[in-house]
Amino acid sequence: MPLEALPVLEIDGKKFCQSIAIVHYLAREFGLMGSNNMEALVIEELLEIFTEITIKHLMKMYHEKDHEKKVDLMKTIKETVMPRYIAFIEERLKENNGGKGFYVGDKVSVADLALYNTMFNLKKSMGKEGQDPFEGSNLLNAFYERVASLPNIAAWEKARPQTDM
Repeated sequence: MPLEALPVLEIDGKKFCQSIAIVHYLAREFGLMGSNNMEALVIEELLEIFTEITIKHLMKMYHEKDHEKKVDLMKTIKETVMPRYIAFIEERLKENNGGKGFYVGDKVSVADLALYNTMFNLKKSMGKEGQDPFEGSNLLNAFYERVASLPNIAAWEKARPQTDM
């Protein structure tokens, strides 16, 4: 394994690492990187936002062993960290069809999948402690339901192994 860490993508016997590089490659391969460079920029912006949130805030929460401290971190993330990110993401979403469609353009992109996945994970991990950071965000919750109802996503949700995340 390159760098002795996951994830790893193997293509024709060659192994590649680094999750963002893999995501970008797969998104381009499968037509999920938008229809033009401006859409790709908006998509990459969103992916970087999730990287920033994860590195600066969520990793501390996920690695905290003390339950009370973990719940306190969740509360801080919900109340002081996520509101500015959510407001920004909602504004970007509204820029495309008033927020009633996809994150960019007129077809599914990796931005839709990343936003759905992030919401799914945070709703599960933080929501079970009453700290869902998307509570009250009607626009994002409607987006979440739209993506969840896409045939391939809905099928995967039914078939996926049940885990804590």
